[in-house]
Amino acid sequence: MPETLRKAMSARLDSLAKHHAGLLITIDETQAAQRSDMIALATAIQHQIRERRDIAIAFAGLPQMISDLFNDEVIAFLRRAKTHLLTDVPVSDVQDAFSATFRNAGMEINDGQLRTAAEATCGYPYMIQLVGYHIWDAADMRNSDVITDGDVANGLSEARIDLGNAVCVPELHGLSRNDRAYLEAMAASDGPSSTSDIARRMGKTNNYAATYRKRLLDAYVIRETERGEVDFAVPFLREYLRRRQQH
Repeated sequence: MPETLRKAMSARLDSLAKHHAGLLITIDETQAAQRSDMIALATAIQHQIRERRDIAIAFAGLPQMISDLFNDEVIAFLRRAKTHLLTDVPVSDVQDAFSATFRNAGMEINDGQLRTAAEATCGYPYMIQLVGYHIWDAADMRNSDVITDGDVANGLSEARIDLGNAVCVPELHGLSRNDRAYLEAMAASDGPSSTSDIARRMGKTNNYAATYRKRLLDAYVIRETERGEVDFAVPFLREYLRRRQQH
């Protein structure tokens, strides 16, 4: 066996070159990867790129990952990577996908239930998976192929819990107390928040709050909607923070 990742890649590339092919490495849930593993991978790939080998890497994860990876001095070459922030799926497309998936599998679900399920996802890809799975699972637990309103309600509730644990908790992890205070002040608004309102809710000056606004913008946790206004960039984070404050 090759003793290093670099040698393993080189051997595979040598083999692929005989077939006029290259090597593509894909990584999902990158934010959960060990830093040491990412350093080893990045170092090995960097050597192959310098040697002009036919290799490429694509990785996906939470937006916070971009800031963490690109600011790591050890794997600085990743800063040259092209970034693409995925947009939400139109709710009408979500409803069509739910309809096809359930009905093609012989499950009975009405248009009102489909609309409720689709709107609850807000077009967020991971939420689409969770909502579909949990509604299906609720009906399966009853050993029924007919979706009820109760199945939809239970499915949405379970999906929100899973989303909070899988997306919102990791997103908040690593943020400072003041970062979280800024977000909690934002959560008081139903939509975009005025930066001056956020500072007032925090009991701080505008200049003080601006420091944390920039940190959160750089981390892709919030986004600027208009001059002097910001909103959550992470879907459902507002609702998660509100539920946590209530508890």
